[in-house]
Order: sequence, then C-alpha cells, then structure tokens
Amino acid sequence: MKKLFPNNRITMPSMTYDELAVLVNKEINKLENPTVKSLSDIDKKLNLPSGTSYEMSGLADYINFRD
Repeated sequence: MKKLFPNNRITMPSMTYDELAVLVNKEINKLENPTVKSLSDIDKKLNLPSGTSYEMSGLADYINFRD
C-alpha cells in the first residue's frame, strides 16, 4: 500500500480529506470492535499522524460528548 507520508509524519498528504477518509474507513470497517489501540495501528499502517484514525472514526466525539 502506498504510504501517504513516505518519510515524515508532518508532510501534507497528496490526497484530499475525502480520499483519505475512504482509506481510513476501509480499515476501520475491517475491525469488529475498534479500540484506541487498533485505530493507532491504522495510523501506523497508513503512516498517518497519531490520532488521525481516532478522530475520523468518530470515537473521539463519542467519548468527549457521551456524558
């Protein structure tokens, strides 16, 4: 799989947010029960900045506003 940030986790991706979201959501859909750890693994697999998959999954919003 092509890495979006080849050598640097700070470099801007060559994809739009929507294109990136498709890749992240495909990986999330492969998970039975997404956890923070499994989302972190997706970030590493796609070489994304830490927390990207967590934010895109909606889990961050759920945890922040569940109470």
